[in-house]
Amino acid sequence: MFGRSKRSRQEKVIREVLTAEFGKQGLDFESFDPTIQRTMVIAALASGSVQEQIDAFARVAAKIAEQD
Repeated sequence: MFGRSKRSRQEKVIREVLTAEFGKQGLDFESFDPTIQRTMVIAALASGSVQEQIDAFARVAAKIAEQD
């Protein structure tokens, strides 16, 4: 029971950090598809690095842009 509450707090903090960091790049994290948001939060929890997830997102976005 207590573990779930701690994880919820961690997810909230990570979501806030992701929102702020993407905001610095002119992107609205809250406008991302909910599946993408959830995946990035879980990945940041697992890796312990929000910046790593932002960098990975940027790499994927760059690859997609190359295809357009």
